Amino acid sequence: MTEYSARNDTLPYACSVETAEGMVRIITHDKVALFFRNPHTSIIPPGITGAGYVGSTLEWKTDDSGVLAQLHDHIVQMVQMIGATGVFEIGKSVKAAMMLYGPDISHTVERAKREGVDFPLPSIVLVNLKRFK
Repeated sequence: MTEYSARNDTLPYACSVETAEGMVRIITHDKVALFFRNPHTSIIPPGITGAGYVGSTLEWKTDDSGVLAQLHDHIVQMVQMIGATGVFEIGKSVKAAMMLYGPDISHTVERAKREGVDFPLPSIVLVNLKRFK
């Protein structure tokens, strides 16, 4: 059974999800440092601390706190279903498709769909996704 500690109600949103891989930390920020806007969600796998972790970061086109809360919750649900490794694998697929179809994620998703490739990401995630690191 997957355990989930609810996210806090203000940015940055943070929570932990118990998965088969261990405890995964998920943090959504709207900025870096004090002033620089860089809305993103980090998925930190078990046993990783500090800078240079091997995880996934999804950068967002929006900095609206309500939308970021929804995106955070969708990423939490994905990690609960497929684990941090599953999300990392989706990220690798998205990056590979972007190498084929170009850097615009919306264009990449549309071209991939026409060719029968579907990304298992909720539409709100695809619409707001800027980059998958």
